[in-house]
Amino acid sequence: TLPIFRECKAQDPERQLHHAGQLHENDTLFVPFTAMQQFVDEVLDDISCKITIISGQTHLVPKIADETIRKLLNQTHVVRWFAHNLSVYGGANPQHSRIS
Repeated sequence: TLPIFRECKAQDPERQLHHAGQLHENDTLFVPFTAMQQFVDEVLDDISCKITIISGQTHLVPKIADETIRKLLNQTHVVRWFAHNLSVYGGANPQHSRIS
């Protein structure tokens, strides 16, 4: 199966992520910082395949809690997290080998 790009809060219903079962090996998922807490609380623990996450925000939103970032990075199925403006929206802005 070819990797699929899915999104939390997508406009296109075909790309909207509703549950972890929609994810397949090597899929890429866009999770805006505004959806990160919900993603970590409701989806992350159910992921059973390797994925890449892309995050970002273009307007001011509350920082992501340090605990949320720790949980995301402790999930072994997240192989890479490309995070735009993490220093602005990411709490303590951890240094981690999977963050780009």
